[in-house]
Amino acid sequence: MHKSLITPFRSRGLRKIAHFLMIAASSSGATALGQAAETRGCSLAVAEHVTVVAIREGAAITLKDQRSLRLANILVPTTNSDVARTLSALIANQVVALSYDERATDRHRNLVAHLFVGAGKIWVQASLIEQGLARVHSWPDTRRCVPPLLELERAARAARRGIWAQARYRVRRADELAQDVGTFQIFEGLVQKVSVGRQRTYLNFGENYRTDVTVTISKRDLRRFTSGGIDPATWQGKTIRVRGWVSLLNGPEIEVSHPEQIEMLEPASARN
Repeated sequence: MHKSLITPFRSRGLRKIAHFLMIAASSSGATALGQAAETRGCSLAVAEHVTVVAIREGAAITLKDQRSLRLANILVPTTNSDVARTLSALIANQVVALSYDERATDRHRNLVAHLFVGAGKIWVQASLIEQGLARVHSWPDTRRCVPPLLELERAARAARRGIWAQARYRVRRADELAQDVGTFQIFEGLVQKVSVGRQRTYLNFGENYRTDVTVTISKRDLRRFTSGGIDPATWQGKTIRVRGWVSLLNGPEIEVSHPEQIEMLEPASARN
């Protein structure tokens, strides 16, 4: 069993891939501008409708007006041909609805959006996560639709769909992260000690902070936790699952900036 730090999304039932592809062929039922795109739990308002003309490596998308777009809240393997095939079947030459979170563009001026397509308003990110073709990845200003994606990811991982059948994408133990510096990983472990400093909170996963895994939360980012009644200082002795980019600070480190990067786990539970 697991318990997210945020209110869990209750799925209305997972749709089969064949059903996705069948209804994707029609765009006549696209969500009206300004209407909440509530498909599968993402309630962001639809900002605009656009036509997809090309899908590039890494799930980068080119629109008819020549703007570039990347899919919010997911991280896909850059060379996975299954991703390109699935996206082509869902959105190539289709009119899609775009929904933006707090941030609409990245530092390269690419759009960052959630995509919805077809009469059934298929949520493209949810489709990729459900099929095991991507992992959930978020930033502080693009996280409102993370809860339902986390639930779909857990189900795909438990079923070993897509990338979850490959050892390279497995959920790491804390003592494995030293070999993963510079990559995005998901790991889980027991918080051995919490240290609250003037500028950062440190979650240590071993006895020697100079060599063991550390999760850090800056004072500024800590407000996103405490404003929701979450206190990382109480996590000593808790088993948690963490996702983020692995860097090196003494030992391996993941810097956490928002609660959606962490899931609370029951110590004796099966890991999904």
